[in-house]
Amino acid sequence: MKEYEIKGLTCANCARALEEQIQSLPYGDGATLNYNSGKLRVHERIDLEKVRTILATDGAYIADDEQTQKKTKSAPLSRRCLSCSFFDGACA
Repeated sequence: MKEYEIKGLTCANCARALEEQIQSLPYGDGATLNYNSGKLRVHERIDLEKVRTILATDGAYIADDEQTQKKTKSAPLSRRCLSCSFFDGACA
């Protein structure tokens, strides 16, 4: 398993939805995404480009991944949950 620091997560509900999408990828069955720590653990063979695409739907990205950061900051957020829609991504 590899561990990555994730930045830009909007809330715990959204992080759980992202985790489920990542788990549906090949080699994703053991993936975990922890909102509180901002840590993503995935199998070494998972397609990181697909993981980046999933994270970007919530405005999140792998820390120290400058290429993804630039794309994500300019991309519109999807607002996955009611809390994020209501509070414009500022979930408590």
